[in-house]
Amino acid sequence: MGRFALLVVFTLFILLSYFVITTNRSNTMAVERNVKTFNVNQSHNIAHSVAQIAVKNFESGDWKITDDNKLQYYPADNDNFNYWNEFQGYYRISAIKNNDIITITSVAKTANSPQEVDVKVTLKVGGSMPEFDKALHSHSSISLEGSAKIYGNAATTTLVANSVYFGWSTDIYGDFYLQENYVNNPHELITLANRNGFWYDIISGDLLPLPDALPVYTLPPYPTFPEGLESKGTFETPWVAGEYYLINDDGYYDTIKATASRTITIDVGSGNRVIRVKDFDVSQGHIELIGSGSLTLYVENDFTLGGSSTINYESGAGDPSNIHMYYSGENPPNIGGNTRYNGSMYIQKADLFIAGSNGILGDIISGGDTITITGNAEAIVRVLYAPNTNVFMSGSGRLRGALVAGSFSGSGNSRLFFEAVDSHIPDFIGEGGDGLEIISWF
Repeated sequence: MGRFALLVVFTLFILLSYFVITTNRSNTMAVERNVKTFNVNQSHNIAHSVAQIAVKNFESGDWKITDDNKLQYYPADNDNFNYWNEFQGYYRISAIKNNDIITITSVAKTANSPQEVDVKVTLKVGGSMPEFDKALHSHSSISLEGSAKIYGNAATTTLVANSVYFGWSTDIYGDFYLQENYVNNPHELITLANRNGFWYDIISGDLLPLPDALPVYTLPPYPTFPEGLESKGTFETPWVAGEYYLINDDGYYDTIKATASRTITIDVGSGNRVIRVKDFDVSQGHIELIGSGSLTLYVENDFTLGGSSTINYESGAGDPSNIHMYYSGENPPNIGGNTRYNGSMYIQKADLFIAGSNGILGDIISGGDTITITGNAEAIVRVLYAPNTNVFMSGSGRLRGALVAGSFSGSGNSRLFFEAVDSHIPDFIGEGGDGLEIISWF
């Protein structure tokens, strides 16, 4: 091989070595950048997740700030980082209150990177409960069939054409609010069973555009169930002389079961009685409250209210503000028969079926897929708040108050009556009646 050939081979070897070294270095730098980007993104995830937990704890009243302009850490007096095993990272939460503004700072970093990421959330104290001024507010479709009627104003925020259907004998006794582009072209949104009819044959009021500042209808935070309650086992109502069944302190029960038309009395004292139970079964019995306080009931698995059972009814005199139930079960609450429930409830994820001739007096919040009110059932709900839920009314089902739904379908002889809301739903207000509203998140 000549000198020229050797020179060419040597040059190619040098160039190839340089290419390999450069490529490896580029790959290494790319990997390092990817790792760094992953760590930063992971820190962002941790910071945002922790901020959401902090907001939830302030809204539920579990965390409080008593002094203005005093920085507080959560857990209390701990400005060190806490380790979150599932995220393989660290976080620290602090908050400070200035007049009616709470600023939450969530700081996070990963186990492999010292770089810190901050998330700040500001909350305004006061007035976070949405306005309920209509019989019906639907986020999407509305369908009225049979002789279904709405007594009060109704609204839909849908932009989807042909999303509203009115049968022959249906009525809305009030105004109908819709997107502005449909006000002058209602036939693009509203379908009538009577093809030769007009919207004003059904709607007694006017077609009006939705206001520019719409209320924000989203589900409030669902609480974490209390820990550390004394284990109480099972509480039932077997026959005993005197037949007096009393619960007079907080506790965590496997089962509370009222049968044979017997009454369980819960002494709530002058404060807030807290009871957590896996299965709450009032299949044929009664729950009666005594005392000037209230009851917060956390139900994990199943809730049954059947036969002629009652909860906080007491001949109709039970104040629905005295009991608030959180239901986390997968199965729909079993509410049927000739039952009565005076109280509010927040259903986390299950469907709700109200049938028979039962009645509910109180506010209902639902995160389930469907709510069905049928038979001769009546819900005087004040507010039935289900912004992501399909609500169905049929038979002679009746609803009194204000309904917020993902969609609404009324059929048969169902009736929806608007009644002004003068109560405060517990989950929309904080300690002392003050609401918390998120005004910035960055």
